[in-house]
Amino acid sequence: MLYRPTLVTSMWDTWLYHHEGIHYLFYLHQTFGARWDGMSVATSADGVHFNEIGPILHKREDAEWLGTGSVWRVGDRFVLNFSESRDGVQAIFFAASRDLIHWRRLPDELRSDPDPRWYDDTRTGRWDCIWGMRRPDGSMVGYLTARPWSRTSGLACESVGKVESVDGLHWQAAEPPVIDWGEWPRMDVGEVGAIQQIAGRYYLLLGYSEAGLGNRHACEEQGSRMGMYTFVSDSPDGPFRADTRAHRLLTSNTATKLMTYFARFYTLPDAVLVNHHSITRSDVVWFAPLKRAVVDAEGHLRLGYWEGNEAIKGRAIPLNLATCERVLPPEPNPAWKATPERLEISQPFGGGLVLFPNHFNLGQGVVLEGEWTLYEPPGRWSGVGFYVEESARGNTGTAFMLETRGRAEIGRLNGQGRFVPDDVLPLEIRPGIKHHFRLLVRQSLAELYVNDLLVQCYSLPEWASGHLGLVVESGRAVFENVRAWEMTL
Repeated sequence: MLYRPTLVTSMWDTWLYHHEGIHYLFYLHQTFGARWDGMSVATSADGVHFNEIGPILHKREDAEWLGTGSVWRVGDRFVLNFSESRDGVQAIFFAASRDLIHWRRLPDELRSDPDPRWYDDTRTGRWDCIWGMRRPDGSMVGYLTARPWSRTSGLACESVGKVESVDGLHWQAAEPPVIDWGEWPRMDVGEVGAIQQIAGRYYLLLGYSEAGLGNRHACEEQGSRMGMYTFVSDSPDGPFRADTRAHRLLTSNTATKLMTYFARFYTLPDAVLVNHHSITRSDVVWFAPLKRAVVDAEGHLRLGYWEGNEAIKGRAIPLNLATCERVLPPEPNPAWKATPERLEISQPFGGGLVLFPNHFNLGQGVVLEGEWTLYEPPGRWSGVGFYVEESARGNTGTAFMLETRGRAEIGRLNGQGRFVPDDVLPLEIRPGIKHHFRLLVRQSLAELYVNDLLVQCYSLPEWASGHLGLVVESGRAVFENVRAWEMTL
């Protein structure tokens, strides 16, 4: 939603490094007709508006492809790790820089390889992307995607590998950490995103994007969702336990499409953030708005709105709730009440849909914020929602429904009130309590926050037409203090 490159064909994994007030955005890229073959960088003064610098590293001539990385500091230099597949075998290599822009490869003697005592080191193996973390004594421990040997002789599974370094330059493979799935069936295809210490505990992000034969047992148990999952440990050495009560950090429904992927931690002087990329239905990849890493009172990791994203707001767009166009129901309802600042929709046994009269420039992007209070009728659950029109013909679009039965549903809604959800997530909405929302929409990407916690990043089936609306199902809802801004992107 924020940034995509123009000097290369596409981007994928992203990671950031903050230095002297500048956000350096690194990303894996591919050039036209090639497999992932290099890395690029862009810079930003605010974490929202990025200036494309361009490619900084390209795969070696004899390498089939190049894999993702991360950056850390060693003395007065910065070190970047990346993987290359040479003759079908993957290993990790390093580059160094003094300014985070100009990089040179370090000698291959520093390469990191899997130790066959613990890992598959053949062409079927994996050794990809060290995410390094400092220990109190200055040494480093790193986690990466690998294929540790399982307890079944001769079998390996794509999961978490571990490496250690005294100086941040020379890395040795170590015995893989224990991963405890708890009540979930084990998943055997996973990729390490990042690890971060927050509030005295260690949070490990693992990505799962495959639901093939043999792995469907675990995928279906977790709702057949692709994306990033959270594991927690009291020690940087594990064991890491699946946080089964808040396991899905950022996932998409596999029945539709992988809409986001490879979340990673990003540390600022005053905050720990999470970055990731978003993917449109036509496979265009964008760098997404940064999220705040939020640990709740029970120790679960959530994604929150980062106040730095206020820089995305440009010109305020005047809104008048009294002029909203009623689409559903078609006949007037005397129980509805509207003033310029307050809209009350009452549909205790049906649904209501109104559109703002504005034609928003959703190609440029819009931020919509406000408050709502939802009241249930006796014996029924209620829902409030936000509507993004994609076609004015028949008022067809996507609705984000937030329901008092403890869930959010996202899916297709038309002007006749037919709603077909394709994404369902747990969400607590309490009736009679005022809630705050933020909806960010640009082209075919949308993000919704409730009380500054992310509900979902969602890829619309089509580009947004320019009309936004409000929805109520089986209840009475009051919308207040609704504001809108053009994005400055």
